[in-house]
Amino acid sequence: LAWLAFTGGVFRDTLHESTTEGRRLYDAGKYAEAMAAYGRGRAEEPDNPVLAFNVGDTLLAMGKPDEALAEYRKALSSKDPKLTARTQYNIGNAYLQKQDFRRAIDAYRQSLLQDAAQKDAKRNLELALKKLKEQQEKEKQSKDQSKQDQSKQDQQKQGQSGDSKQSKDQQKQDQKNQQA
Repeated sequence: LAWLAFTGGVFRDTLHESTTEGRRLYDAGKYAEAMAAYGRGRAEEPDNPVLAFNVGDTLLAMGKPDEALAEYRKALSSKDPKLTARTQYNIGNAYLQKQDFRRAIDAYRQSLLQDAAQKDAKRNLELALKKLKEQQEKEKQSKDQSKQDQSKQDQQKQGQSGDSKQSKDQQKQDQKNQQA
């Protein structure tokens, strides 16, 4: 009763308040402030998967995909299939940001297996597949160019050693002509 009197008779849910405040700040693009709000919630419930998901979103928006991935892995402990599907989707986004297209593709596929109605996951899966193909084509072109460069270098070395031999032969011939 003393606690109720102290809080004005209202039960306060710090986790809910901090999550709500954090989302509001996140939506306003105030990521550092959102992280501070989520931190207050972490003090109450450090292993909360919804909070981990929100922290992961904020870290990803801040350009910290590795830290975001660590949070998303915590969020996968949720029993809520919608949350785990969205978490897999965001794991794909983190890998996409890192340009690790294979892992992004795997995460988007996992997300779609859990919730096939996710249009964003379908679109990003297509994007990741396209980016992977482009990356593979660039790598192939780079390898082909390296082979061509190596072949030119080999030809130049052979030409130089041939030129050197011809030069030595010419010198010997010149010496014979001078002696005669």
